[in-house]
Amino acid sequence: DERMRNAIVERNIFRSGASTLQQLFTWAQEITVRNNIFDTTGASNHYALGVVRRGIEPSPDNVRVYNNTFYSSNTDNDFIAVEIGTTATNITVRNNLAYAPNDSSHVMLSGTGASGLVASNNSTNAQVQSTNTGFVSANPVNPADFALTSGSYAINSGISLPLFSDFFRALRPQGGSY
Repeated sequence: DERMRNAIVERNIFRSGASTLQQLFTWAQEITVRNNIFDTTGASNHYALGVVRRGIEPSPDNVRVYNNTFYSSNTDNDFIAVEIGTTATNITVRNNLAYAPNDSSHVMLSGTGASGLVASNNSTNAQVQSTNTGFVSANPVNPADFALTSGSYAINSGISLPLFSDFFRALRPQGGSY
């Protein structure tokens, strides 16, 4: 039984395989998950990031989820970008972008009843499916494919957060906005 605290998960690409249940579980305290790409295409399950209690460890507390990109090209996979368990407390989910254009049941954030949840400036559930994010590629595979074109609704729609660059190490903010 080891307890993990004060960790940053940053600039990773999470890809799914046929037996992937979830790309990242966060069942720790004082964790920041920022500037990652989660591609659940091909997964047998639908969650990308789970902030949940797994077993005997303390419940997740003070977890921050900032500036991540969530994507899936699956059909009927019930896409959920971020799942928050009922025992998680003080969770902040901001400036995250999700897109699952072929999915019929899609949610940016599930489990919104956690105590102390702050969520803002994320893709809406409607945008997850119906609004093209403006990725450089219509079918992103490589990291560069997830860069945004100038017409993306996500550009300059974030809020100030304690980070200095994005996935590609471009300085933030640019043009005065995140």
